[in-house]
Amino acid sequence: MTGDSAPRPLGKRNALLAIAVGGGVAGTLDLLQACILFGWNIPLAIAAGLLGRQAFHGGIATYILGVLLHFFIAFSFAAFYYAASRGLGFLAEHPLVCGLFYGAGIETVMNAHTLYPDVNFLMLTVFDDNKHIYDAICAGASGYLLKSAPLDELVGVIRKVHAGRKHLPAVVAESLAVYVGGDALTEREVEVLQQIAGGNRNQDIAQRLFISEETVKVHVKHIMEKLGARDRTQAVAIGIRRGIIQL
Repeated sequence: MTGDSAPRPLGKRNALLAIAVGGGVAGTLDLLQACILFGWNIPLAIAAGLLGRQAFHGGIATYILGVLLHFFIAFSFAAFYYAASRGLGFLAEHPLVCGLFYGAGIETVMNAHTLYPDVNFLMLTVFDDNKHIYDAICAGASGYLLKSAPLDELVGVIRKVHAGRKHLPAVVAESLAVYVGGDALTEREVEVLQQIAGGNRNQDIAQRLFISEETVKVHVKHIMEKLGARDRTQAVAIGIRRGIIQL
């Protein structure tokens, strides 16, 4: 098949299989990673998009509802991805991937936006840290929305992005402004902060990074000032929340 030729249909049975496998695999990986990173109450946060904040106090039924809603979204995106793959040649070789799991969504948007700059992309995700948001916007996404958003808001945002407008929830925009507006840590300061997060003392950090202990103290001072942290513990917490470091 040449790059200019349209991809051939897979047939109804194979198309449903592609959507089922793509949605099932990507949805499972996405949910597992979200739970591991942010806690096992993620399904309750998803259910809150339909039921409101009372979902966080719900029981097993609410939890199951959140899981079902998550997979409904996963299969919907798999179906959308399959449909897009029939029209966008560079996706045609990957009918089983819907791009929901970590990294794939941003990479897909970046590639698609480069080839099709007139296409508007909306990121729907559980990741609310600043790094994911910033990477998605830089990749070319026109909007960013959390899966915990109410269904009526989701519909409105889809229409808004489809009309060519940008969308960032107010809380996300405010958080991103702090992330972008502050002084960025240098590569060495990020390394030091990562070592602090690992519970290492200044002496240990100096040995691990092959620098003097006095240099470590200077880096720690700069980290505190740039992050506006009172102590090392708060600096680590801010670093994790902003996506600067990971545990």
